[in-house]
Amino acid sequence: MSQTGLTPQTQSRVATTATPSANYAPIARSAAVDPVAKPAVTPVARTSPTRPTAAPVTTALTATKPVPPPTAPTAPTNALAVLTAATAPVGSRQSAQLVSTTTSTSTGAPPTSGTANVAAAATTATATVLPGQLRSGGTIPVGAGPTGIVVHGNRIYTANTAGNSITAIDGASGAALATIPVGRAPTALAVSAAGDVLYVTNSGDNTVTAMNTTNGAILSTMAAGYTPQGIAITPAGRLYVSNTAVNTVTVLNPTSGQTVATVNVGTAPVGVTASPDGSRVYVANRGQNTVSVLNTTTNSVVGTYAVGSMPQAIAVNAAGTRLYVTNSGSDDVTVLDAGSGATLATIAVRDQPFGIALSKDGTLAYVANSDSSVSVIDTATNTKVVGTLRTETATGSMVAVSSDGKTLYTTFSGGATVRTASYVPVAALPPANPGTAAGPVFLDFSGPAGTLADPSVFSYQLGAGGATGEQHVYTNSPANASLDGQGNLVIRAIKEPVVVPGYGTFDYSSAYLTTQDKLEFTYGTVSARIKFPAQQGVLPAFWMLGSDIQSVGWPTGGELDIMEVTPGMSGSSIHSAAGSYSVGTTQQLAGDFHEYWMRWEPNKITTGIDGTTLATFTPDSLPPGAPWTFNDRSMYVILNVAVGSPFGQPDATTQFPADMVVDWFRYQPLATTTMV
Repeated sequence: MSQTGLTPQTQSRVATTATPSANYAPIARSAAVDPVAKPAVTPVARTSPTRPTAAPVTTALTATKPVPPPTAPTAPTNALAVLTAATAPVGSRQSAQLVSTTTSTSTGAPPTSGTANVAAAATTATATVLPGQLRSGGTIPVGAGPTGIVVHGNRIYTANTAGNSITAIDGASGAALATIPVGRAPTALAVSAAGDVLYVTNSGDNTVTAMNTTNGAILSTMAAGYTPQGIAITPAGRLYVSNTAVNTVTVLNPTSGQTVATVNVGTAPVGVTASPDGSRVYVANRGQNTVSVLNTTTNSVVGTYAVGSMPQAIAVNAAGTRLYVTNSGSDDVTVLDAGSGATLATIAVRDQPFGIALSKDGTLAYVANSDSSVSVIDTATNTKVVGTLRTETATGSMVAVSSDGKTLYTTFSGGATVRTASYVPVAALPPANPGTAAGPVFLDFSGPAGTLADPSVFSYQLGAGGATGEQHVYTNSPANASLDGQGNLVIRAIKEPVVVPGYGTFDYSSAYLTTQDKLEFTYGTVSARIKFPAQQGVLPAFWMLGSDIQSVGWPTGGELDIMEVTPGMSGSSIHSAAGSYSVGTTQQLAGDFHEYWMRWEPNKITTGIDGTTLATFTPDSLPPGAPWTFNDRSMYVILNVAVGSPFGQPDATTQFPADMVVDWFRYQPLATTTMV
């Protein structure tokens, strides 16, 4: 699935990486558990909020230990995530709130957010929706494999497909109140108008469970068709359940538990939603690329609307006049006139969109894509709002909006968490921030083994854990990043227990080297000769961030990924207020030295491998009217090795230590003609 506007187009696209966590702890290595004797990492004072510690219980739906609500930190995190509708730095592998070890205070850290959640961009349907970005909040532990999610009042419920359970979450505290067993493979949820009963489709045993939301008691189990996937409830209280394997919708009377009707629809029906007045029910037919329209008075199909490939979920606006359908096969959203079925717009989003939800004022549509991202759509113009949040979404992930409209919840079907986020408009393009003129730099990393990287150019930054599934602690230990005595800098990820007081034990240590505050520049050529590791769950990277990322946020500050490597794909990407664009190659790069380079000049960014150009990004690479924000900016360089990411986690095949070996590093200003 090609990415718009990238040149050249001969390589396949590499997926962009996910957002970093804002909830990093102060770092302190515990000598008691450290198998390798090395200097301790100096703790750094921090102002960021702590990561949520609420754990699901299997008792009453009352929080016994309320947890402070996840705040919207200045850098994001990932899992069943709570996304607040606001912005923050979310550089792809940036450890949020990282502080250089050359400082003794957190003055370099981003300021803490003044509010936990920020309201959506507009308050009326006619308000102007500004370009913006999603700020990642915290993560909430739930059952295994959460897919379906629904909000009613101050409660959020998830269907944990792999765990055969549902989890109830308190919206005010962010605490998981209870995890309760239901049927096999629960998939979708609906709540009664009064909020007293939760209905769950169990796709593994062809039933619908009715549960008391006050005490968690199972009230009844109703028979549905084969493989029930979607469910909707009308204002009159009738349940409409899509039966994917038999191409029908079962209409249930939840009071009696009896089937009222069975309606034949299209092939492989999945998502179901009811119109606000309850007169119509809309069903996405994944196998037929259509939406069936049911009259709820006669329980008959009165219309069939064409949409994109493999439709999954449907959202309807408050007026009942517009339908928004995610199409996982064509990577887009179809906007339909609910009455006529006419296609009003087709909006390209990211890979395999599944869940969709509208903001409370209806001005925005949030789309959970399967490539670890959430897209935002302006419903007035039917265009994608500038800014895409990278999260730990996966195939089957869904999305919901809190009752107050301030918080977005996304499920991570590949894990056991929910993430929170919020949308924040960007009122204007970032101001120019050209750095002071930087001279040419060349480092050949000669020196005795165990020596730290040149402190006049690189700082070691500290961080622990991560929103993107990261499992490491970044240290300033020579064991994790130092010269090898043979003319190389080695950045090493090590499998070892590292204790962070107050946050627990992490399984890996690694290093994150940055030129921030030491080598910051506008334009020029950055290059390095690197041998990358290729291990499952290990993500090494050579990249850049905007110098003002901590004040203007990500992606507004800009990110340039010169090269990031996974076992199956490698590539370059750019991230800005205009969105994220990537070009990749399946060429096996790991295990050998290659020169990776990026030439940055006004209105043009070119990356390459050895003597070959990989990607060229220009303003023409962006959608029409999208801003090019890489001119007159100051940026700095980062070299790091992450353990754990949305690309995957380490497994039995992963070999540690995993070494990123750098032979040399060079920065050459554009005005310089003589190479150093």
